[in-house]
Amino acid sequence: MDELITKNQAVETTFDLRFKQIQASRRAALARKEDHQGAPDHRKLD
Repeated sequence: MDELITKNQAVETTFDLRFKQIQASRRAALARKEDHQGAPDHRKLD
């Protein structure tokens, strides 16, 4: 029984870390998007 609890805790920890990574990458993507809105659009040069 203890082994099962330990496995579940490990899965929860891994999921939590993954979730935090996803949140961090989304925040970074949003920050980049905001930066690009203020910057000149290079695609207009083509």
